[in-house]
Amino acid sequence: GFKAVSGDTAFELKNGSFSASIEGLASITATSVLVRYTGATTSVTAGTTLTVGSTSYTFADAIAANTVEFKVSGFSATVYSFLWISGDVYFKKSGIDSATLSDSSVVGTAGDSIDDVDMIEVGAHLDSAFVGINGPYVNETYTPGAIGLVLSDVEFALAVLSPKAADPATTTDLRTWTAVKAIVATAEFAGIDGFTVKATDFSVEVNQGGGTSGTPAVENTTVVNFQTSFPGTGGIEIDTGDGTPVLLDFTQDWLKVSGSMNLDIFSFVVGTATFEITKATTDIVTENPALGTLSNASLMAVELSNLNLFAGVGASIDEHGTLTDVTDDTVDTGGAIGFSVSSGTVDLGIVRPAGLAATNKTSYLGLGVSLENTSLVGVDGLTFTVSGTVLINKAMDAAGVAVSDRINWASASDSKGMMPSFDAKLTSAVELQITGSMTLDAFGFVLASGDFD
Repeated sequence: GFKAVSGDTAFELKNGSFSASIEGLASITATSVLVRYTGATTSVTAGTTLTVGSTSYTFADAIAANTVEFKVSGFSATVYSFLWISGDVYFKKSGIDSATLSDSSVVGTAGDSIDDVDMIEVGAHLDSAFVGINGPYVNETYTPGAIGLVLSDVEFALAVLSPKAADPATTTDLRTWTAVKAIVATAEFAGIDGFTVKATDFSVEVNQGGGTSGTPAVENTTVVNFQTSFPGTGGIEIDTGDGTPVLLDFTQDWLKVSGSMNLDIFSFVVGTATFEITKATTDIVTENPALGTLSNASLMAVELSNLNLFAGVGASIDEHGTLTDVTDDTVDTGGAIGFSVSSGTVDLGIVRPAGLAATNKTSYLGLGVSLENTSLVGVDGLTFTVSGTVLINKAMDAAGVAVSDRINWASASDSKGMMPSFDAKLTSAVELQITGSMTLDAFGFVLASGDFD
């Protein structure tokens, strides 16, 4: 359907298919295409019917003014014989009357039906994606020459917001806000015999602000509070093209990457782990009276758990028949010779106080490494096992010089619950501590055991 009368413009195309190719460059196909467009002052009411002679068209859904939208289902693309993608894609550019920020300020005027904020939405559900050579990748049997990164079952959502400018050439409000959620069921590097890296339940979450506003320009330190800005749904639902939306429900600045992975480097280094990396602005209760509470500090937290690692020869990953789930993978050391870690954790916290100049090096670091049953395997008659912890606590002043006023990581906390759970011994009094135990049986000739610190 299409109408254009005295600046009143609206367009909709649906249920179409698409196919295009450029020899040697790219090819694109889609089984279903939806395209919508309305002018800056044009909106369409659901059920509006256009009639020209004996032909009519009815807009089934309402379309807000100032909208550009397309949805592509059954999408398949090949670019430069390097990138292969199949799935569904969604894009929409529109406006909203206001957005509430993390400092409780509001951009625009809520409820006035005037769009003061521009918004771009991008969503996708990818059945599969491959980046590499000799693709696309199916498996080692059907595509033995393919080498590259393989993704399967990907959900992706992106929202970008910015103030609507009456005159883009003269506006001083250049702030932007970006939110992302991506969930990848399986990601792996394929095609090199003996080299395997695979991750499952891999996710990325981002809520960040950027740009400047005012004269002189002031850096934007806010993010969008999506739950307050879109109260009806507790956030904004981004269409991924397959009918299943992804909810962006962030309230504060946020960066998080998590998943589970396995690794096999030519059977020399073999391991599994679950990981989580988070970065955000939060209030740090240091539990050190000399430091007190660090308000609006930057915290990066890194956590590795279920760490199983082998270095030597002859080990392999046992996937237990679940090729798309690495959380149950184990390291098989039967017949192997080398050093094995059967259980371990790593916790890291890095804090920078708020309001520091770029040249100010003030920071605080806490690190805890715990390794259980680190042992030599595969040599009959020789047993050597070590278990222990390594604790590190560092504080740096503005010049980057180590100081003694450290965070008490053992009991410290933060307002967003991001802080890793550190060993009870990692107090502000500790700078470096190594403790553990070991046992040795050398062919029954030398026997030893003890603790160390």
